[in-house]
Amino acid sequence: MYFHEGYGLHGVTWHANLGHPMSHGCVNQPNDEAEWLFNFADVGTLVNIHD
Repeated sequence: MYFHEGYGLHGVTWHANLGHPMSHGCVNQPNDEAEWLFNFADVGTLVNIHD
């Protein structure tokens, strides 16, 4: 789910170091949480991302 240009919210399988910077701007999540968010949020849902 993209939120700005090429940045998105998505599940990951290549690392388990969640909560630490591991990409160039995407928000990595465990796959089950990414699936839940995808099913919950409609297009246009406001998502606030904090550092």
